[in-house]
Amino acid sequence: MATYGTPKKLGKFGIAIQSAKGSAAASPTTVFPLPGDDSMAYTPGYEVLDWGDGTAYAHTIATMLEGVSGGLSLPLLPGKCVDIADWMLTEDSAKQGKWATLFFDYGGVYTTAFADVKVASGEFACTGGALPTLSVTATGLRRIAGVSLASYYADETAPYGPRDWKAEIKLTGGAYAEASNIHAVSFSVDRKLESLEDGAVIKEQAYAEFLSNAGGVSCEGSLSRRLTDGTLWTDIVAGTLGALKITLTSGGNSEVIEAPSVLWSEGDAHIGNGDGILATDTKFTALASGTHFVTPPVVWTSTAA
Repeated sequence: MATYGTPKKLGKFGIAIQSAKGSAAASPTTVFPLPGDDSMAYTPGYEVLDWGDGTAYAHTIATMLEGVSGGLSLPLLPGKCVDIADWMLTEDSAKQGKWATLFFDYGGVYTTAFADVKVASGEFACTGGALPTLSVTATGLRRIAGVSLASYYADETAPYGPRDWKAEIKLTGGAYAEASNIHAVSFSVDRKLESLEDGAVIKEQAYAEFLSNAGGVSCEGSLSRRLTDGTLWTDIVAGTLGALKITLTSGGNSEVIEAPSVLWSEGDAHIGNGDGILATDTKFTALASGTHFVTPPVVWTSTAA
């Protein structure tokens, strides 16, 4: 009988938000399907030192910092993204992001988990006629023993298609209105996460002492909109602040990703799409808003029925 590698379909990924650094979760609270390959990689921190020491061959090993880094591609399942939204965007009063434990089960053949992991950056993108996507890059401090996810199935939701989402935009300083001429929107988030090397201190340590967020969440993005009217272009020229909101729904479940205050920082009206359709492509910077500007640049609300 032939022997095969473990099929991707048997792989599982889970996440749990930690109460604090050092408090690794025992099991996941959410198990997600992974539509793309994950690139989370563990580095044990061994370094071979090839010194001029009279020997012919490299043989000396130093143990440096261990760590975890890489990326994940995750689906936006309406009503199921509470942990992901919390991990990606939530901050405490010191502008520090949440810690998480990530669990991987490779078909029951091998399990592993990474603790004390933070989001470094992420991008949410929505394009007409295509599934919304979320990509996350993350950095973590340590690897811990894995747990079996044999009893778990990935969270599920009813399949959704293009009719199950909508884009809303504020123009000319007015109220939100659903837009039928937006082709694509993307939000790119930077958590200003320091490197493992910058988080190291001079002490006996297996992994970095700190993994701090050096500032609050920042977000830049892009918008592609058919030029059916000149309102967006007028706002670009005038510097009028706008807003963007994407809503995904499935039954009574929803995911709402909003930039409540955006500055159109760069714009271009042109003939695009290769078919003679006039379009306006613009980049934007999402800003804080609200009283004392305590509302972050991106607000993500996950609601389960």
